[in-house]
Amino acid sequence: MRLVMRHPRMLAALLVVAATSVAGAGPAAADAVDDLVERYRAVAGRHDDEAYASQRAALFALADVATPAARRALERLVAAERGAPGGASDRRRLLLLLAALVRHGGPAEVDFAVRTVEAERDPFLVSSLARVLGEAQEPEARAHLRGPALARAVPAVKAQVARALGAQGDPEAVVALLAVLREDDVDVRVEALLALGELHDASAAAPMVAFLGSPDAVQREAAARALGVLGSARAVPALLGALADPAPRVVESAAGALGLLGSPTAVTPLIDRLAVVRGKDLRVEEALERALVRLTGKPDLGADPDLWRAWWAENRDRTAGPTSNPNAPTTVSGPRYYGFPVRSSRVVFVVDVSRSMGWNGRLELAQKELKEVIEHLPATTRFNLVAYSDTAEAWGKALVPATPENVRRAVRFVERLAPVGGTNIHDGLRLALADPDADTVFFLSDGTPTVGSVVDPDQILGEVRDTNRRRRVRIHTVALVRGDPPPRFAGQEDPTAAAEFMRRLADDNEGSTRAVR
Repeated sequence: MRLVMRHPRMLAALLVVAATSVAGAGPAAADAVDDLVERYRAVAGRHDDEAYASQRAALFALADVATPAARRALERLVAAERGAPGGASDRRRLLLLLAALVRHGGPAEVDFAVRTVEAERDPFLVSSLARVLGEAQEPEARAHLRGPALARAVPAVKAQVARALGAQGDPEAVVALLAVLREDDVDVRVEALLALGELHDASAAAPMVAFLGSPDAVQREAAARALGVLGSARAVPALLGALADPAPRVVESAAGALGLLGSPTAVTPLIDRLAVVRGKDLRVEEALERALVRLTGKPDLGADPDLWRAWWAENRDRTAGPTSNPNAPTTVSGPRYYGFPVRSSRVVFVVDVSRSMGWNGRLELAQKELKEVIEHLPATTRFNLVAYSDTAEAWGKALVPATPENVRRAVRFVERLAPVGGTNIHDGLRLALADPDADTVFFLSDGTPTVGSVVDPDQILGEVRDTNRRRRVRIHTVALVRGDPPPRFAGQEDPTAAAEFMRRLADDNEGSTRAVR
């Protein structure tokens, strides 16, 4: 049993089997309901990934019992969570409960989940609603989602319903989502485009291609990304045109889409665009390079357009064709930060300088890594630094080029950093995302939020997700949880929670994460 509890996926499988075997089995089903409720409650005081995974397994198994008693048990658990003393409900658990309720529910349960989230007025809950609604399995509930729920919802919720329909892969949702493309709200249109891509219906290609001509770069980017997922060769000519788009994120997504579509006619235009951006925009350069690798199966030519042209001229007719690995390795040169390649020409480095960074040589290590990466930035890279403790301070007013003088000034700023105060992650992230030119953030912390206007991790994640939904700034995270605190501070930090928060922040924002112990 101990082995099972340490592996939530194994536990989930066993609970589903148990639930299936007792569904509708009279007293046995009643016993299963009580047992699953107890399993859920057994870890109610914990707030780590393993506890949430165990509760998810218990709740979904409870939903799969599919009896009136199981439904009432779920409703009581939802009411108890919403009625927590002082309003201190656990929002991740509330989402799990709502998802379980929707799982085998009908229109009433879908509407209840939507009303509950709307009543909470919480950005984190709203931005997570699609995951709840995406669990709906019953035909009546899915029909309700693509019909009345989508038609009546306020824009923020409508966007989440559209996202859920895409995640479900519901082919009957195509017509409804095409209608949603005419909505005024940009977020709604973006989510409808992305959802249509996931439905893989070629009839949606032409309306989606039209959005590549939108005056709004956010919609052009979403259309390019969605067309790659859609998988229709009809989109290739329009996506080739999008490689010349003035917005870097549109070019990045068009390149990714062309790589997914696997058309060899894209190779030469990709090489041509690579020649234009090489050394000027490292993030776009990386996207073009990855698309070429995917289309040709050739992983070791780096970002040199001349090498690609010469190789393609010799191998055009005998190339191995598209690789099955969308993340095939590419040749990476240039600076690294805690092992991460710095593939960006507009980057912000954010460093925690709270009191605990003075423990176990953490700040000294952070300073060493930061100085080394700054000193190796290409001259074409523009960068800024943010340090935060009780408050957040930016080194520069905006991104600046990595000239020798700016590098020297930045290094002096890093050398003067000293540990003091608490951990104001909210303001550190807010300041990092304040510059509209930044496209990549490297965020370092050794703990969870302790001070600032917002200290709730879920709320911070929700705000960042909302702020970053259109911009798509890539946030890489480093959890510097090296060593134990001094004896007089024993028990005052939780390295597991810190690493978990940083993982979620990176996962939400297209980044990678690393824990340094």
